[in-house]
Amino acid sequence: MSNEVTQGIDEIIKNVPGVVGVLLTDMDGIPIYTNGRFDLQPFRLCALTTVASKCSLEIGNAIGQPMTMMIAEYVLYKVFTILIPGLAQLIILAKAKDAQMGLIRIEANKAVQIFLNSLESEIQEETL
Repeated sequence: MSNEVTQGIDEIIKNVPGVVGVLLTDMDGIPIYTNGRFDLQPFRLCALTTVASKCSLEIGNAIGQPMTMMIAEYVLYKVFTILIPGLAQLIILAKAKDAQMGLIRIEANKAVQIFLNSLESEIQEETL
């Protein structure tokens, strides 16, 4: 994974008040990159979030609506899961009272775009 991608993910923690952790996983929930403080081991958080995402994806498919983001709200935290269809998911853990959803979406979209651009560059380099 490129340095640009990790920096893009790290920017979420730096730029968004209340964000305590960010994880990038593959579609099976295997961590690709993690940064932050977690009460639960990151690989367990990734696995559990992936199961929840897959269930939400099935609901979306059943009603004809693709899922792009899932937000789970708990007493102390909000967990944002942004799907990068067929590739990965970006999981953002934020303190519930401090979570600024709009800012989280903006920063998450930036990180996802950096990730996609990096993949595109890698594919182009491989085909040369």
